[in-house]
Amino acid sequence: MTRFAARFLRVISCISLVLAIADAQNADFDPSVNHYSWSFSIANDSANGFSVEYHNWYKVVTNHQLNERYALVCCDQPLDNFTNQYNAAINTPVTNVGIENVRDILPYMELLGLADSVKAIQGYQNVTSPCYGNVTDTPGSNTVDLMFSEHSNTNLQGNPPYVGFTPDNDNLSPLQKASWLVYIAMFFDMEGVATTIFGNIDNIYNCHKANLEDMADKKNIAWTSYDPTNNSWTIVNDNFHAALVKDSGALLISPNSAQSNVYTQLNEFHTAIRLADYVIDITPLENLGNQSYDSWLNLGGFVSGTDIYNEPFIADKGLYRTDGLVNTNGISDWSQRSPARPDLALRDVIHMFAPTYEPDYQLTWLRNFAKGDYTRQIADSGYQCNATEIVKKATCDAHKYGSDSEAGDEVPSGGHTLSTGGKAGISVGVIVFAIGAAAVAFFLYRRHRQVKASRPFYRMNDVS
Repeated sequence: MTRFAARFLRVISCISLVLAIADAQNADFDPSVNHYSWSFSIANDSANGFSVEYHNWYKVVTNHQLNERYALVCCDQPLDNFTNQYNAAINTPVTNVGIENVRDILPYMELLGLADSVKAIQGYQNVTSPCYGNVTDTPGSNTVDLMFSEHSNTNLQGNPPYVGFTPDNDNLSPLQKASWLVYIAMFFDMEGVATTIFGNIDNIYNCHKANLEDMADKKNIAWTSYDPTNNSWTIVNDNFHAALVKDSGALLISPNSAQSNVYTQLNEFHTAIRLADYVIDITPLENLGNQSYDSWLNLGGFVSGTDIYNEPFIADKGLYRTDGLVNTNGISDWSQRSPARPDLALRDVIHMFAPTYEPDYQLTWLRNFAKGDYTRQIADSGYQCNATEIVKKATCDAHKYGSDSEAGDEVPSGGHTLSTGGKAGISVGVIVFAIGAAAVAFFLYRRHRQVKASRPFYRMNDVS
């Protein structure tokens, strides 16, 4: 077949598709009317893992991680001629949804005020948010419009249709993961709301990042994970975990690109991690023997006669874990909610090594494993699932912390000094400065570093 003939056939195919779609429309429907008078740059950045194309009366959402495309059709128009070209065809806005194996979608639903739209959750026992206490793995008398899952259903005629939700990819940065709020919103025709919310989260995150970026005394931080099957240690250096360290103003402990980040020999692991001031371990607790700090030290070979280094994080008890907040079944909240609120995850990392930066901040997910900090169970009966504060404003006190480059804005650096920054709120795009008294800061620092201090359960819409 000649190139011209092939091109001609493609044109004819496209024309046939357009005519078929036109024939399938309701007789009184005008396809020339643009029902989507907006577009958002965040939704069209494929680097986030998804994108969208708007047409007059339908939009095509692409999940680039799965290479799947979904036709979202407005105005109750028929779906017959969309089923062959797409992994799913769905009338929008949807009302009720089910969740299969992607419980990390739930905090995004909360951010959009859509918790009540979730009618079924596979593995509901492992949900950490209080917002879904009455939801089981079946929708009961409710009918769901679609199922969010790890992938679409191979049965294209299946009902309900399946849609892939895949921000659980640590090659995405913290803000790229958070942008999946817009992806979900497109199925509810709520792109405008989602873009505002994400913009505020982005503002908060980048405000804290800017505050810490010029720290003179940068701490070395490593993420670790232990694999009992292969008896190996990994220094975690994917984009998600690396960005949380770098954006906090610290330095990431990581092997160079020519070296493996997985260690089966303890002496090599010790050499790689020897300069770490702090370590954040993400090993599942059940993989740590008797689940104690001593067990972690033994598994890592950080014992006399085996460890030839005096690692700062060992000497100063700087080993943290991300399971500071768990549900009644012991399931960590970190993996479910931190992707939706990277600003809180970043503040946790900052507070770990610079507690006087925000002296009245309490850790959300991190706990000092070396000092015996407890895990906290989520039991907040006053949790408001549909609060809307973050839609209206973002909060961050803009000030340089630990930098000696700004005249009149200098503050001591390091984990045991005091910041001049207090806490203040901002409307979107407007920053209000406040100065906290050093004595008050030190008092709050001492109070919040207590081992048995209360641990907050921030609503997804909390901004402070």
